[in-house]
Amino acid sequence: EAGYRLGHGGGYYDRYLSGFSGGTIGVSFDALVLDAVPREPHDRPVDIIVTERRASCPGKAKGGLPLGGSESGRNETV
Repeated sequence: EAGYRLGHGGGYYDRYLSGFSGGTIGVSFDALVLDAVPREPHDRPVDIIVTERRASCPGKAKGGLPLGGSESGRNETV
């Protein structure tokens, strides 16, 4: 969960981000977020990962921000 992602091997995303100074967000299903993926020196991580269950900032504390409510009606970190 370091913010790196698997692509199709073309490097397009990383080339674009090398000149981009804004923030980046990756959107994924929670089940597809892994602790680590293979990466190369030119790979760029995203700043925020958003899934159907949570939003997290890679490299920060685990758990993320809550999305939606719990059965008790309170928002809880998942």
